[in-house]
Amino acid sequence: MSVKVYYILNARMPTERAHGIQVAKMYEAMRASGMDVTVIIPRRKNAIQESWRAYYGLSIDVSVVSLRVWDLYTRGRIGFLVGSSSFMVAYVWYLLRKKLRGERFVVYTIDMDQFSFAGVPLLRTTFFVEIHDAKKRSLMYRWLFRFVRGVVTINQPIKQVLMEEFGLSSDRIIVHPNGIDLSWIRNDISAEVARESLGIPVDAYLVLYSGKFYLWKGLDILLSAARSLGSRADIYIIGGTFDELQRITEETLPKNIHCMGQVAYADVPMWLAAADTLLLLGTKKNTYSYHYTSPMKLFEYMAAKRIIVASGTPAVKEIVGESDVLLYAPDDTADLVKKLLHAQSLSTDERNQLIMSAYRRATTFTWSDRALHVRNFIEHA
Repeated sequence: MSVKVYYILNARMPTERAHGIQVAKMYEAMRASGMDVTVIIPRRKNAIQESWRAYYGLSIDVSVVSLRVWDLYTRGRIGFLVGSSSFMVAYVWYLLRKKLRGERFVVYTIDMDQFSFAGVPLLRTTFFVEIHDAKKRSLMYRWLFRFVRGVVTINQPIKQVLMEEFGLSSDRIIVHPNGIDLSWIRNDISAEVARESLGIPVDAYLVLYSGKFYLWKGLDILLSAARSLGSRADIYIIGGTFDELQRITEETLPKNIHCMGQVAYADVPMWLAAADTLLLLGTKKNTYSYHYTSPMKLFEYMAAKRIIVASGTPAVKEIVGESDVLLYAPDDTADLVKKLLHAQSLSTDERNQLIMSAYRRATTFTWSDRALHVRNFIEHA
């Protein structure tokens, strides 16, 4: 008999942010695994009018309950607190009525903020939480972990911190990184065909960076590397505009950087196919970037069958090694430039060995495998 799961998510959906992909793809995979999942979200204003299915290219419609809240999320910290608090009250009342009517269910939630999950223990039902960052000891998290049945994390360092800070036993935590939908990637298209389709130069050495502009990712090295490369490489960025990048870095951008703005999720595979080399950043200057992230773009890169140059952070090296990607020393511009030029000079055999090694590793990180792992955890925890 299928287990009924209510997935509580304090987020605007669909969203152009990466967490939306993670939630949507996990929902699809959880449903495919046999779980009966309904997502509970706050009713918020959203410029994206497409359905989850259309926006994320899902194979199924999404069962969503959208609860009325005070939609003040975008009005500073106080507005966010008010909106999140009203959502907490709304989902507790909604699920409490379900429980009083005799419905049996499991709650699944994710750490989208610091406190909206706090109402879940009040329901006195079995619940699980997905944690994407190491948490410091606080009243809210001590409350959450006191009652949680199980925790899903994205890497081993996060698990270790949760065990040390909150006294959670190892068997109450499973580790499974983010994943990839292999059917979504267009790795059968040549770079030339992809570039012609996108209307970009066919003959350039094209390095592609995919992602929104956050300083914690180590964006400064991208600009310094571009200056050092000069005419030897064109760096294309999908995820933000030229003005946005210049504003957040407070630097004048070199001429070989091309910002293509926010790209529709459905168009990302074509951009990956257009690249000679795919770039993944990471920095020692930010603890999350260095230790705790599980970037979905890494799995997308691995599935795209292109050479990858990635920062050699512990978080990245938990997923890939030197047999899969070219690793550069974090925050070392000279080494990044060296690895990007080395990627260009690889022989066909060397390229194929790296590409296929990364691809084979990507096949072990599918959303479907992750969902089956989570289902088994929920059923036996």
